[in-house]
Amino acid sequence: MWTLLIADDERTIREGIARSINWKRLGISRVFLAADGQEAYTLIKKERPDIAILDIIMPEMTGLEVISRIGKQSDRPQFVILSGYGEFHYAQEAMRHEVRDYILKPCDLEEIFTTIARVIQQIEEQQSIAAQHAHLESYVDLLEPRAQEQILRDFIIGNSPKNGKLFAEVFQQAGKTVQLLLFSFSDPDHFSNLPTLKRCIDNDAVITDWKFSAILRDGIVLVFNVEAESKVKAAVQEICQAAARLSIHGIRAAVSAEGPVEQLP
Repeated sequence: MWTLLIADDERTIREGIARSINWKRLGISRVFLAADGQEAYTLIKKERPDIAILDIIMPEMTGLEVISRIGKQSDRPQFVILSGYGEFHYAQEAMRHEVRDYILKPCDLEEIFTTIARVIQQIEEQQSIAAQHAHLESYVDLLEPRAQEQILRDFIIGNSPKNGKLFAEVFQQAGKTVQLLLFSFSDPDHFSNLPTLKRCIDNDAVITDWKFSAILRDGIVLVFNVEAESKVKAAVQEICQAAARLSIHGIRAAVSAEGPVEQLP
């Protein structure tokens, strides 16, 4: 349900609009009334209406001043202005304040109804787009680690062209010097434990600098910045201890020579 503010210093106009239109047909549950600009501003700040119909010329504060003071805050209402024929230059100024629509006086109730219906439709469309974007972003956040892991895997084992610059840009590590830490098992029968071992690696908090791991055939490779090299030994110990708690033993670890991320082996 929506909420609406009607602000006009002429009582017959604001109350006439409020009482003469069946707002429930538009899904509007509450209608607030303001007799001047200051009252309109106060109600907007307090009640946060979805839509505000403002007369251009009002005591205390004009409709434009109300809109200007509200600014571009994210929860501001969608503004519709009322203006007389001699006030059209004010209406033009209001449009520069991203006012959604304007209605010329004398007011036609059908036009007001149609205008507010159109504004509500625009709000619903904006909300739908925002929801789709949020859903897409959450999907991308879920997909991104898996996609990065596949890029790392393909790059190291050669399933894709060796484009080191692209690889570095994807991981936002261009120009960084890195090393590879490789984990595997002494007994090939334990290779089935690689996914569990990878979770132990990903959950390790010792290497706080950039790290990313991927399962490669019969092992797991972890890429880390050389600045974190002093922590690698502690990380290996923690990872082996975490794996042991899951009854996983016989882990081997080896560290590569250091080099630019673009030139990973």
